[in-house]
Amino acid sequence: MQFNVEYVPYKIPFCGDGSVFLNETALIFEGSVKKINIPVLYFWDLYHNFLVKTIRTVPYSTILNYKKVFYSPVFYYKKRKPVGNCYQINYRLPDGKKTGIKFIYHQNKSNNKNIFLMKLEEHMNAIKKI
Repeated sequence: MQFNVEYVPYKIPFCGDGSVFLNETALIFEGSVKKINIPVLYFWDLYHNFLVKTIRTVPYSTILNYKKVFYSPVFYYKKRKPVGNCYQINYRLPDGKKTGIKFIYHQNKSNNKNIFLMKLEEHMNAIKKI
């Protein structure tokens, strides 16, 4: 299942538009990462020139916690879209370090408000039973 999201600056440097895929065994994050870490680039219209497309795979067994969080529109760097549901997922890297990712899921009015969390919970419970 695919969710079109907009990444929010957090521990992992994903930024801009991307996708989150709920696979049978893992979450797959697809999006852009900055080549050069310059915070001012978020405010330029040309910051897309400094981005590289990438994919990050996170097995369900490494997810530590996930939750819906408040994200203030005052600090939102792309003020074109209204702020939707903001989700934060923290997980463990193979070397044992903890990291996380945060994104906003812009949903249609017809969708259930917590559809992402419900589907994630369903996949995580299925993996635990195996």
